[in-house]
Amino acid sequence: MGRVTKGMTLIEVMMVILIMSLLATIAMPMYGDYTKRSRTAEVPMVLKSLAQTQIGFYESEGHYAAELLTLGWKTNNGLAEANRANGAYYFFSTAGIPGCDPGAGWAPVPDGLALATAMFPQTVPDDQQAACMGADLQYLTNEPD
Repeated sequence: MGRVTKGMTLIEVMMVILIMSLLATIAMPMYGDYTKRSRTAEVPMVLKSLAQTQIGFYESEGHYAAELLTLGWKTNNGLAEANRANGAYYFFSTAGIPGCDPGAGWAPVPDGLALATAMFPQTVPDDQQAACMGADLQYLTNEPD
């Protein structure tokens, strides 16, 4: 009768550790990009809601609102201003009406009604650091100059 071995040899354990380390090394950067992209998922929907609210405000008041509080608009966490503790990664505003101007280094978007700018640009992809939506409800983003 032959000898029965239980378990794995040291070489086998080391090979498993090596393979798992390689997989982790490959997966980590991909995971980082995925989490950055996931933070931007709600921005188009929020901007659309804000732009539609602006359109309604214009129809009743004859001008666009310059501030979120004037609209009575709130983010999904119930606040008029972004709050990172509640999961928000963007500031939403109506600044620059009737155009969206994300600030230095960015090209203004004409006819913009709603603007989103990243609270911490390094936490979102470069092409999603600022976004705008106008009366045509087209979602626009632009990269810095």
